[in-house]
Amino acid sequence: MRAAESSSTILDIGVNTSSTEKPATSSDDAGSLRACAVSEMAAGWRRLDGRWLTAALLVGYFAGLFVYARGEGRSLRQAWNAVGVSARDPVFGDLRIIPDAAEAAGEGRDPYGDDIRDHRRRRFNYPRLWLSTYGMGLTSGRVEIVGTGIAAAFLGLTFVVMGPLTLMQGCLWAALVCAPATMLGVERGNLDLIMFCLLALALLSRRRPPLAAGFILAASLGKLFPAASFLVFANRPARRTLVMVGTCLLVFAVYLYFTRDDLSQIGRATLRSASYSYGCAILVGLIQLKFGGGISFAESLAVGWVAALAVCTLAGLRARGKPSIPATYEREVIAFLIGAPIMIGTFLLGTSFDYRWVFGLYCVPLWLRLGAGRGPLAPGSRGALAYLTIYLYWFLIAGEGTIFRLLFKQILAWALLYQIAQSLAVILRPAWSGWRTAVLGHAARKT
Repeated sequence: MRAAESSSTILDIGVNTSSTEKPATSSDDAGSLRACAVSEMAAGWRRLDGRWLTAALLVGYFAGLFVYARGEGRSLRQAWNAVGVSARDPVFGDLRIIPDAAEAAGEGRDPYGDDIRDHRRRRFNYPRLWLSTYGMGLTSGRVEIVGTGIAAAFLGLTFVVMGPLTLMQGCLWAALVCAPATMLGVERGNLDLIMFCLLALALLSRRRPPLAAGFILAASLGKLFPAASFLVFANRPARRTLVMVGTCLLVFAVYLYFTRDDLSQIGRATLRSASYSYGCAILVGLIQLKFGGGISFAESLAVGWVAALAVCTLAGLRARGKPSIPATYEREVIAFLIGAPIMIGTFLLGTSFDYRWVFGLYCVPLWLRLGAGRGPLAPGSRGALAYLTIYLYWFLIAGEGTIFRLLFKQILAWALLYQIAQSLAVILRPAWSGWRTAVLGHAARKT
């Protein structure tokens, strides 16, 4: 009898079965079943990995882009411009100088000479390693095929960086990947996307440190600045790690020594601009431009370094009162340690084009996970995500038509520098303690 009463209670949830009320009808049962079905469907959607939604939105983005470009009287360049990307003809413009320079080198001419220029009169400004791609099939007639392959590899490996996502996080990732600053690198066919892919493979190989170090070294030989990502091994205070990283850095240093003449040529050929760029020298130059007075790039860079040091020091001091990041965030921390040093390093170069913020995407997994919580690190992480989103969409939101818009955009970049430095300080604090303990322990054993 008790079992029957209990069963009745479970089936008739929320229904008073006393003698003074009407018994449950079939319509009540149908409503309960519909509510349960809707609840189960909603739970199923919540369990769905948000990366599927990101992939669907990316497909929709490119489908819309090409449909618009095929409209009467429109071109792909116009389609890119419609979504905020400052497109230039021909497509994959940054990639086209490489086969020309490689062909010139094969003919015995200087690839860094003034006579080797692309369609925008820019000189070759990549390490000599890229000249070997001519023998691998990268010719002028295959630039579009290679550029499309680079773009596809970049978009595919962003899913490695993302990790599992909720649906809302999937929407945010789609917005960040489709942002004008990110797609600027895709449209230009910039080699930074290849560096992104190599570092994504390093993240994928995080359980095999020698392989991960090899991918970082390959990226460093290709564009130099990815060497900052060797900081990812700072949280492994072991002698074997020190030897491994030291060997990679030695190889990198030898490479720099033997290509030192090329590096000076690269420095002279590299364009510096306040437009579509970030860096510590830009804000100083803009302030000088607004209030009068001439200042050289070297002077702007020196002042920018001092200001950046002050910002990073303040961020480090503010990080002292923050709690450590849980050990369960290992994957997100490794991704952050790959991207954050690159962003700080390129910021200190003075000027870097905005497509280099693709390396800032490595910071997003940690900020998303911290921002989803309620701890002391959550507000700063949410703020960093907001700053990053606004910055990447600045082309579409306001553009750079006036000096005030340029100034505000650079202030956003400095705010991001602060947030990156603070998160990095929180991460490296226990790593610093681990290295100090290891060194002191080794010294004590020797004595």
